[in-house]
Amino acid sequence: MGLVGDDTLGSLNADDLAADDAADLCFPPALQIAVQPGDGGPVEDWINVEAAKADGATLVVVNGALDKLRGGYYAPFIFPALAKCVDRFYRDFESAYVLKPVDSAGWIHRAYPEPWGVYAEVGSGQAPKLVATLPERPTYQEAISIIRQA
Repeated sequence: MGLVGDDTLGSLNADDLAADDAADLCFPPALQIAVQPGDGGPVEDWINVEAAKADGATLVVVNGALDKLRGGYYAPFIFPALAKCVDRFYRDFESAYVLKPVDSAGWIHRAYPEPWGVYAEVGSGQAPKLVATLPERPTYQEAISIIRQA
């Protein structure tokens, strides 16, 4: 069934396939999506994402709070298994889309493959102003400094 009930492309039902055929179509997956791992749940959610990732699959993490993971929010001496997982698995993830507030003064933005942008708030009802374009993601403190100098 297509979008809004459109069946012009036909549909595939589980009853149409033998069990072996269905397994061949689904595994290994080419794409896996994890939505909000660890958000309000146990930190083991992030570890489970690594464990569930199939070899060769592309993994997309949506709203994964990776800044918390990579920024030291979870102390390694309290969460040693998570710290090892971050170093081994999450450290080199590429951010595809980021829109992160910087204090109340601006934003860090990126839409892959574009460079990183730092935007400053300019006034009520006005769009933020692009004040810097960078090849690498600025730290929070670097972004604040850039915004203050703008």
